[in-house]
Amino acid sequence: MGLKTTNYKSKSTGIVLGNAYAVLKNLIIETDNRARAIFAVQQSRESASAYKPLDKVEVHFVWDRKSDPAEQAYIAAKTQMITQTDIDKNGNLVEKSVPGVLNGWKDDIV
Repeated sequence: MGLKTTNYKSKSTGIVLGNAYAVLKNLIIETDNRARAIFAVQQSRESASAYKPLDKVEVHFVWDRKSDPAEQAYIAAKTQMITQTDIDKNGNLVEKSVPGVLNGWKDDIV
């Protein structure tokens, strides 16, 4: 299982991939309810799990002990919104929510 999208621009190389795939490479349980997942992004399913990733995407999420943490990591990656602090035109700090890197990617089940 993995995630897929089209027209992905690599953060590290600037290359636009027609198809991009993300595979869960590492899952770290940090506390009783916090976890961190690291996804490898590549241009194909096979290279995502076999070669050095073009990008690594880290997703932090709250996990439930009653469910599979890997499944929860994939769900969190597809729906993650990140809060960013910015400065508006008047010089005030403003917080806004922006989609995470893998937000909106689709399931790639083979």
